[in-house]
Amino acid sequence: MASLTINFQANTIGEHFVGWRTYNDVALPFHNVEVVDVIAPIPASTNVPIQIAGNLYCAYDGILYTGYVVAACELSDPDTLKNTGIPAPADDTNGNGIPDTAFTWTETALEQIDPCTKVNILCESVPISTITIGDDGTSICDDGIYNLVFTEVTPGDQIILATGTATAVGGVVVSTNITNPGQYKVAPVISATIPNCNSVPTFTAALAVRCTLLDLTPYDCASQNDLTETPDYIINHGDSIEICADITSLVGLPSEWFVTDIGNCHCQDCANVTVDASGSSSGTGKISYQTCWDGTNLLGDITLVTQQIGFGSTTQLGCIIPDTIIIDQGTLDVPFSITSVSC
Repeated sequence: MASLTINFQANTIGEHFVGWRTYNDVALPFHNVEVVDVIAPIPASTNVPIQIAGNLYCAYDGILYTGYVVAACELSDPDTLKNTGIPAPADDTNGNGIPDTAFTWTETALEQIDPCTKVNILCESVPISTITIGDDGTSICDDGIYNLVFTEVTPGDQIILATGTATAVGGVVVSTNITNPGQYKVAPVISATIPNCNSVPTFTAALAVRCTLLDLTPYDCASQNDLTETPDYIINHGDSIEICADITSLVGLPSEWFVTDIGNCHCQDCANVTVDASGSSSGTGKISYQTCWDGTNLLGDITLVTQQIGFGSTTQLGCIIPDTIIIDQGTLDVPFSITSVSC
């Protein structure tokens, strides 16, 4: 929990009152009043810590605190302020909740950098898996091995340039060889300069269906985790996942992945989630998720959890960040379902 500290110099001994509220407290009285008993010698430097409810990760404009400091000896009725948090009318003639003789202060608690950033990780680019020759049998060309030319459909589609060759035998292009599959968001256009063809053979590239296996562990922002299964997943090309990540760790992601910053994880809504595999009669699946940041989950602050989902089971995940759920239906004969309600 964050806090700020009010420092003041007391010039008299005895009780002093420090009152405060935030800008969004609509009531006039300063309901939060701290009593400080100052002893000799004076003048005395005094510090009063103020605990900030919640966190400062979502305080985009900061949280403005206003308050006052007043010595009991400056009040005609200090007991009323001490017992109720509201100054007596005689000590607050303008009715603004602040003793007339008080020293007022204003302090802003600034937004803190969230150690957990919610990110979308997209399987954006993949290598070429196959090249199909579109020759209809009428192309007659000089025999030989010729370089293929790979051209991106839209600027930026190519992450790594592919290389390859086409081989013509008996006047016909019979095969291709991918020497470097490259990496593309969209399958490139392929061409080749082959001499003396009576018609130009065509080539069509197909991209890999999925990115390489993604292990969440190196990118998880949590200081703790609860892993009874390995949190690794195969993500199809064009699909994505969301996790609360250590943003500095993401520089280590391979280039096939594209990361979008969504916002602070400690500002995300949470939900109580149930996994229902009661309709299945065989097999196992797997699920990963991150628990809620507000302490409503017994595991505490944001925690990466990966666990097995057995057939015929119903599992309560507790209060979690639902967007971070990643599922692998595995060998379950009937896929499990997920439902959520407010925490």
